[in-house]
Amino acid sequence: MLAITFTRKAAGEMRERVAAALAAGATPPGAGASSHERALHEVASAVGARSAARGWQLERQPSRLRIMTID
Repeated sequence: MLAITFTRKAAGEMRERVAAALAAGATPPGAGASSHERALHEVASAVGARSAARGWQLERQPSRLRIMTID
């Protein structure tokens, strides 16, 4: 995934949102979940599985996510 932003604040917000999505991917969505929530869960679950297979430990070490500004 490639994420580009102009400010450090926005990069921090992106990092928080990605980390939250990865954490949410560990539990299935509820019965009333929207299609967006189900799709997000599916992608987050796949990333979590890849992280586990590669030993990245993204859930415990979100600092390994490279979300930066373009400057």
